[in-house]
Amino acid sequence: MTVTEAITLVISSSVLSAILTGLVSLRIQSLNYKQEYYKKIIERRIYAQEEILNLSNELSIQVKLDNGALCNRICATGEDHFNSIVILVGTSVNVSFWLSKKLSDILLELNIFLLNEISHNIKGKSQEERDLSLISLGIQNHEKIREYRKSIESQLMKDFGNAFDVKSFIRSNYTYEDKLYWLKK
Repeated sequence: MTVTEAITLVISSSVLSAILTGLVSLRIQSLNYKQEYYKKIIERRIYAQEEILNLSNELSIQVKLDNGALCNRICATGEDHFNSIVILVGTSVNVSFWLSKKLSDILLELNIFLLNEISHNIKGKSQEERDLSLISLGIQNHEKIREYRKSIESQLMKDFGNAFDVKSFIRSNYTYEDKLYWLKK
């Protein structure tokens, strides 16, 4: 082997190892980027699930009225508190992008139910009359609100188990169909 052949062999092996090192480095960077991306998605999903858990806790509180009837606290503590819960449900719908489609649908239905069946049916001129009307609506709709809470909690528990399955979450969120919901005036 001549000196020229030896130099050519060393240079070509150095170039080959540099190319291989560069390719491996690019692959590692790509995997790290993907891991960071998935980490951000998981963080947002967990945050959204925590928000829904807070809502579920709020919906779970029951009040036993003087007449013995059960009413959800959201309806038993006055219109101001009820309106704050409606806002909480609305903001939960805003983070629903990070939730499963099933849970998002339940939250949207709850939001529409609270607006159509309770908020728009509160009667009375004075605040006291409106609060009594809200309590009456809360008694009438007690079971329906409990059903929504149970549905939310059940789906939330399923979603907790799938929080780290980012690939299936991304695939499932591509299949939204349009739904038309009517709010009462």
